[in-house]
Amino acid sequence: MKTKLFVSKLNQITKTFLSMTPAQREVVHQSIQALNAKIPTDELIQPLFDALSQCPHCHSPQFKKWGKAGAIQRYRCNTCYKTFNNKTKTPLARLHKCHLWADYTRCMQLKLTRREAAILINELKKARSLSYYP
Repeated sequence: MKTKLFVSKLNQITKTFLSMTPAQREVVHQSIQALNAKIPTDELIQPLFDALSQCPHCHSPQFKKWGKAGAIQRYRCNTCYKTFNNKTKTPLARLHKCHLWADYTRCMQLKLTRREAAILINELKKARSLSYYP
């Protein structure tokens, strides 16, 4: 199973990363930034969803594909009959621009205002931030 192998490797990388000093982490961060490889959020979430393979509402393992909403696959539970996608009950659920979330979290780390973040990301015309209001 590719998913189980991916999850085990991800856990191994996480443990290694947590054992590093802050300076070592920054070197890794800079190396990753130098690659400039943008991985879509859906590609990061889907393997985790595949590993769990259960309804987020009733935790039943029995569900089937139920169409698509845009490019995102939807599923329907055979037990509770609720529909869901791979982001249901995650912090990224209901975000209209989840592809910008990584950039936005970086702005939050820099303690920028929402307006400054919107200008920096250069995606939002008004100072609205990703339909997330704290």
